[in-house]
Amino acid sequence: MRKTIIIVFMFFWGSVSLINADEMRKFNPIRTPVRVAALVPAGFERLPRVLPIDRKQVLSAMNELFKSWRGPQLMKFLSEDFFDKDILKDSLNNPVKVPPNARIRVLSFERLQTIQQMIGKDEEHGNVVISIVLVTAKTQIEFNDVNEGFVRLEGVNDYILEIKEKIQ
Repeated sequence: MRKTIIIVFMFFWGSVSLINADEMRKFNPIRTPVRVAALVPAGFERLPRVLPIDRKQVLSAMNELFKSWRGPQLMKFLSEDFFDKDILKDSLNNPVKVPPNARIRVLSFERLQTIQQMIGKDEEHGNVVISIVLVTAKTQIEFNDVNEGFVRLEGVNDYILEIKEKIQ
C-alpha cells in the first residue's frame, strides 16, 4: 500500500512539474532592425507609387555586374558604403580561393522586388528614375579544375541594385 501511494505521488509530482515548466516560459520577441528606406539624394523626390522593374532590365544589370566580377571594374558597381570592399576584391583576385578561369552567371530569379523609386535630375544622365531593387537570384560559378574537371557551384544570393532609367 505504501509503495502504491509513493508511486501515485511521484506520478502526480511529475505531472505538476511539467505543467509548471510550461507556465514558466516567457515569450521574448525576436528583435528586428527598424526598416530604413534608402536616402533620397538632393534634387530627387520619392515616387508615391512604386512600379516594378522589367526582368530583362534586371538581368542585363546582373550580367553587366558579373562580367566584371574578377576585374577592377567591379569596384565601380559597389556602393561607397559596401562593407569590406577591399577584402572582397582581394578574395576574388586570389587564385587559391577563386580559380582564374571561373565565371559566374544567373540561372534564375527567385524574387524581384522594387523597394523604392525616386525621380530627379542627375548630373551625368539628366532626368532619371532611380529604382532600388531587391533581387534574390540563383547563380552558378563555373570553372575547370585540374582534378575535378568542369565544376558548377550553385547558390542563392540576395542583391540590392540601384537602376537608373533615363526619362524624357
